[in-house]
Amino acid sequence: AVSVPASVDAGELEYGKSYTYSLNFANSENYTQQITLSITPRSQYLADYVTMSPNYFEVGPDQTEQVNVTISIPDGLGPGNHTLTILPRESLGGDGVLTAAESVAEISFSLPGQEVDELQLQSLAVINQSDGIRFELTAKNTGNVREGAFAIVDLVRFYGSTEVPVSTVRGTTQYLISPGEIKVITAQYNGALEQG
Repeated sequence: AVSVPASVDAGELEYGKSYTYSLNFANSENYTQQITLSITPRSQYLADYVTMSPNYFEVGPDQTEQVNVTISIPDGLGPGNHTLTILPRESLGGDGVLTAAESVAEISFSLPGQEVDELQLQSLAVINQSDGIRFELTAKNTGNVREGAFAIVDLVRFYGSTEVPVSTVRGTTQYLISPGEIKVITAQYNGALEQG
């Protein structure tokens, strides 16, 4: 496998500027590796602002390839902390199969400004299924930073005016929601509810 460079803490960057970082990928194997670099799904929101040169290369045994990563900071990117995560993948032979590296290269940075964390619930749908109940929550990010959200639904039974907790349903998937984005997030309740 190719070894990745240490994580880079770029500090606070400025809007409207571009920054270039040199990352060295070393081949500690005794054969030539063909490496393709990609941005992980969690950092995909940064993809339009990043160039990697080269993003595909061959590196011989005990050799190192230097890759220049340029990040151009647009005005619309939210304030706060960001991490660009780059995954090297090795091509195995002529069959085109790619194997992901065990570790990733990261460039962390922050942007100035006041962070507004605000996620609004726009609607809730309750869908009965054969294996339980599916809750679909439509959430809109009305803040200016990217949000990570799990669906959480508290089920309560009313006996007259008395509330009795039944269960808390927690979604197992974290949804990443960019500013202005609307996304449906879900949680599954594997059981039945009594009438009422």
